[in-house]
Amino acid sequence: MLFEGERALIFSPHPDDDVFGMGATMYMMAQKGIDVYSAYVTHGVREGDPERIKTRKSEAERACGIVGSKPIFLDVDYSLTSYEEMKDVYEKVNPDIVFINNRDMHPTHTRVFDLAKNVLKDKEVYLYEVWSPLKKPNVIVYFDEDIMEIKLKAMKCHESELKRRNFAEAFKALNIYRGILSEPFVRKYGAVGIGKGKYAEAFEKVVL
Repeated sequence: MLFEGERALIFSPHPDDDVFGMGATMYMMAQKGIDVYSAYVTHGVREGDPERIKTRKSEAERACGIVGSKPIFLDVDYSLTSYEEMKDVYEKVNPDIVFINNRDMHPTHTRVFDLAKNVLKDKEVYLYEVWSPLKKPNVIVYFDEDIMEIKLKAMKCHESELKRRNFAEAFKALNIYRGILSEPFVRKYGAVGIGKGKYAEAFEKVVL
């Protein structure tokens, strides 16, 4: 059974991490009738160029429209010293299900994860993969070619980022990898497998 609840909140360090990391799961939750919210912690433009910020937000809005998520832009300063904006959106949405990026090698992702611990202390959350694979995933969401096409369409909305490097192909490859190699986690090591298909998104259910 896919994640249970009425409202799901995804904390995304940049305006693309949510769709790259878990766009298929977002779509499937929305199709199930769950209200999905994407809280973008930063606008993704360190130098603060207004036109680039506008572009990145527009791309995120289009991607959210495809996967069925409601975008919320927190515009936290890049110093990332305050978690009040994250606390406010958590209290406003009052989610039943919370997702946060894993604490990977990207410095902004690391800082957002650390800030989130102040908001989500002692709460059950699901970590999703962005720049580094999870070491111990315990929830695997499988999906088929049709949903992969929807995820690709959403990822390709982030044109300004895809000009830098082909994130869409990278995350499709990650989903193929998870689809093939997650079977032992489910069969032998206690992970929960949800759905069927050649692709998968991996999560780690933890209490922060």
